[in-house]
Amino acid sequence: HHTDHTIPDTPRDLPATGTLYFVGIGGAGMSAIAHVLAQRGRSVAGADPGIAAAVKARLETVGATVYTTHDAANLGADVSAVVEKAYRKRDITV
Repeated sequence: HHTDHTIPDTPRDLPATGTLYFVGIGGAGMSAIAHVLAQRGRSVAGADPGIAAAVKARLETVGATVYTTHDAANLGADVSAVVEKAYRKRDITV
């Protein structure tokens, strides 16, 4: 049991505009969600140090910006939401 996670009781709607930033964008679930949203015209960015080259290329093909390091500098002024499986207080990105 982790006590440093903030998990909402109900799902939140994504903002209608702005970039959606995915922490761990290279994972099976996160990359699939990011890919679909980018295909549907959303601005998508994210980081994952362990992302496979094929996954990175697939995301970039649909317009996603993919970083291979976690860094707060990756978050642009247009980021409207950070998507992560669970927020950790020690996360250096946010």
